[in-house]
Amino acid sequence: MTYSFVATHPGTFVYESGTNPDVQVPMGLFGALIVRPTAGQYFVYNDAGKPAGQSSEFNPGSFDEMGDSLASGENLVLQSEVTRR
Repeated sequence: MTYSFVATHPGTFVYESGTNPDVQVPMGLFGALIVRPTAGQYFVYNDAGKPAGQSSEFNPGSFDEMGDSLASGENLVLQSEVTRR
């Protein structure tokens, strides 16, 4: 089975089984889906026209002169309890 859709809103979403979720989700059939805005991969929202410092732009590859990261980057953690049946 194949599902298709048009991602119209940027954000982070969870997907899960639509056919038998009571059984399949506890077995691990779920995940995360990140929809990037049309402003670009380093934006959270479509606000590229805002002045610097007021937009949602981030740079996960910024480092200071000592080589330390200036940004924590982008991380996604999705956890679940898996049970055996």
